[in-house]
Amino acid sequence: DLKGGTNTIELNEKENTLTITAMSEMSLRSLKEILIQNALKKDISSQAFEFKESEKAFSGHLRVTVVLVQGLDKENVKIINSIIKESNLKVKTAQQDDQIRVVSKDIDTLQQAINLLRSSDKITIPLQFNNFR
Repeated sequence: DLKGGTNTIELNEKENTLTITAMSEMSLRSLKEILIQNALKKDISSQAFEFKESEKAFSGHLRVTVVLVQGLDKENVKIINSIIKESNLKVKTAQQDDQIRVVSKDIDTLQQAINLLRSSDKITIPLQFNNFR
């Protein structure tokens, strides 16, 4: 029940975070669910949101900071590269800024690499696959 209160979701573009402020724990849970449902409608994985611990805000309200996960950090790049190399697929990988480019002569091999990464339990971030042909 979100009526009759001040519940907000604010975007901080510089830090890539959302700040959710709610009147109660129930309102906070509802706002989280609404955020995730709207993201899923726009093909954004729920793994793209990293929810921090809730904290007390002004006059009994609760505040949660949500970090928006974008790009790959060094740890995830290493994990992805190791998964691909362990598979012995005939592909080449190259890191480009916050992405990994996987190149192969055969489209079927690229599809195997994509399926391998999607099915891996080691990867905890949402992956996006683009075809540049």
